[in-house]
Amino acid sequence: MSNNFTSTDTFSSLSANTVTPDQVRNALLDSIQVLVQNRAEYCVHPETDFTRPCRLDFSTMVKTILSFGSSTVRGELSETLGILNPDADLPSKNAFIMRRQLIRPAAFQFLFHAFMSCFTDFKTQYGYRILASDCTIHSIPNNSKDYNTMVHGKPGTKTYHQLGIENLHDTLSDIIVDAVVNDFNDHSEEEAFLQLVGNLKNPEACIITADRFYGSLNNIAHLSRIGAHFVLRCKDIDSNGFASSYQLPDSEFDLSFHKKLTFHRRNADADIPDLQVIVKRSFDFFDESDYFDVNFRLVRVDLGGGNFELLVTDLPRNLFPPNVIREIYWKRWKIETSFRRIKHIMASLYFHSYKHDSVLQEIYAKFIMYNFATLVSAAVSIPPTPGKKQKRFVNFSVAVYESRYFLLGKINAASLLKRLRQDPCIVRPDRVVSRNKRLDNQPAKPFNARAV
Repeated sequence: MSNNFTSTDTFSSLSANTVTPDQVRNALLDSIQVLVQNRAEYCVHPETDFTRPCRLDFSTMVKTILSFGSSTVRGELSETLGILNPDADLPSKNAFIMRRQLIRPAAFQFLFHAFMSCFTDFKTQYGYRILASDCTIHSIPNNSKDYNTMVHGKPGTKTYHQLGIENLHDTLSDIIVDAVVNDFNDHSEEEAFLQLVGNLKNPEACIITADRFYGSLNNIAHLSRIGAHFVLRCKDIDSNGFASSYQLPDSEFDLSFHKKLTFHRRNADADIPDLQVIVKRSFDFFDESDYFDVNFRLVRVDLGGGNFELLVTDLPRNLFPPNVIREIYWKRWKIETSFRRIKHIMASLYFHSYKHDSVLQEIYAKFIMYNFATLVSAAVSIPPTPGKKQKRFVNFSVAVYESRYFLLGKINAASLLKRLRQDPCIVRPDRVVSRNKRLDNQPAKPFNARAV
């Protein structure tokens, strides 16, 4: 998600830890107002689009798309615009479709960054924000003219369409920090990952976590250069990962390494300590020099049952022993939960158009509303139940549903907080559930399978 929003455009600095629902709502509404003021930059025809008074003005269109659920377009208009203007006639579905095609997806990218720029002081642990990065493949409606998202399955099967989404997720505050959305055939997990970490404003205050597809010398070098700390999973010692080239014991260990990397084979016999020859095409830092130095720790932890996990980090051993490194990496699972919430709880499998730009509008809108619902939920404190030890937290499904009405002004903050305290979920930190791979590539729901 490209960020062309500058710090001079911010309205206020709200602490994400003490923010109230009204402050969250006002921050989003103010951000929408700034977007309206810069409307010409985000319209297909800047000179003419949204210049005349209309029921479906720019602000109304943005709020409607933000509040989309899983209904039909007509159902969404009835629910959203019926709340905003209960005595007015609803515009036609075709009028809404034509108006939304005048808005570029970059408008919602801008709105995402404008909204999140209002907040500071996010949760930290060990003095750092713990951020997780991962990719998900998101199915979208079939569009035979959209070749860049087209995926060819097994011989004899129909083609289908997908996007590649790379998210950077704050695992402690449970918010989306940034995202990159690409067409399936243009998506590269590593390039998207490096773009996200390269956009961080204070990388030295962050610990980046990612799974084993990101544990490479190239990513280590990128993170080290920008000053970000990291805990990345690597392929284990018996696989073809970069750690397999080192002499490592088949047990738990915590070893430090310094390597001087080079791609010149002629340097292989040079009398240089810790020299390692690698393939140039898999490394980005040889333009200025024939050598590049990296420092890291390899930490292998026992998961039980004969299973091990190999992690690479730059965090100091005296402050971050192996059990702490394992705990930090374990927090990465929060991003997997966020993907499931966005797809299923927030109904982003239910698109309201097959057109590429309209699909992108809804994807970015889901990111905004995910953070909106999370920040609103953070203001709710649920007291413990007498006689029970389990802690409880706000049901995210309820938070998403009620946040839509709160944004549109249908309910006030007091009613919102009261509703969010009802039907809470129990905190189960030690629960272990295997991944349901059937959900990974679940297709987008067809237009005729919607609630009216």
